Amino acid sequence: MFGTLMFFELNFQCMIIMDYFLRYY
Repeated sequence: MFGTLMFFELNFQCMIIMDYFLRYY
């Protein structure tokens, strides 16, 4: 369960970073 939560959090951070990049471009 912890591993899944960690993966979900990492994916969420990745999405935020991608959104940031897209907004800048």
